[in-house]
Amino acid sequence: MKFPPCKNASFCALYANPHRSDFQSMYSSSFPPPSFKPPSYFLSFVSMCYFLRNSVRSATIKTNQDLLPATPWTNILYDDFWGTLLTHSGSHKSFRPLCTLTFRLNYALHGLRPFGYHLLNVALHGLVTATFTAFSRPLLGGGPWSLLAGLLFAAHPVHTEAVAGVVGRADVGAALFFLLSLLCYARHCGLRARRCRGPGGSAARRWTWMAGSLWCAAASMLWKEQGVTVLAVLAVYDLFVFHRLTFRQALLLPFGKVKLGKRRGGFGCTAAFLKLARAETAGVTRRLRF
Repeated sequence: MKFPPCKNASFCALYANPHRSDFQSMYSSSFPPPSFKPPSYFLSFVSMCYFLRNSVRSATIKTNQDLLPATPWTNILYDDFWGTLLTHSGSHKSFRPLCTLTFRLNYALHGLRPFGYHLLNVALHGLVTATFTAFSRPLLGGGPWSLLAGLLFAAHPVHTEAVAGVVGRADVGAALFFLLSLLCYARHCGLRARRCRGPGGSAARRWTWMAGSLWCAAASMLWKEQGVTVLAVLAVYDLFVFHRLTFRQALLLPFGKVKLGKRRGGFGCTAAFLKLARAETAGVTRRLRF
């Protein structure tokens, strides 16, 4: 991949001299609301011990001029993940400003020494593990099953590249806010169910959790583009976990033939999808008639 000409003299000098010590160091080695329990913190510690020993080379950090203190921090809003202007023909078009901002903070604290980069990756993976364990408790019934799920998540080999590789931080950060969005939405659904059973849970609290869920979804997208998929997962959670619909019932929802919303507090974020689907279905029907 070609990068635009270097605009910073000091950075170019560092990049041109591979014998610098800083340069060489980069190549060295109805559901109850989910809650955090002691197993979550234990699993976080396990994941940190497992991944911290790994070290991966990262040319992305060395060649990204957005990490330099001399570069205005607002450049991360106009450049892609590799520091190339988004409008440039050679740009990767990957917009991940929150991840780039953490790289810039790492660089400001300890330059190109790799330990700090890997330490933050592992800390984020520990938070993701704790959040995943908390989310799995109401789904798996708690006890040893949620603990086992957390252990598998913490040490599964499929996460090695994302955690041990410095640039994999984009995946880990997006996963953290992805799960936080799900946790907030699960709490929102719980308050909706309480409202249907009787007094409990003000509208302000319900919509605060909904706003938190949407905010975390936006943060996940700003860590990595694939974070946008959390919106579809929220709709799936609403339909199949909270309302416990069958697949056939879900298919009939756009046609208005299934009405379960009033019994369990409405369909939350899926209401917008349903309105769009019904409008599209009505439009197709009118076109077929004429």
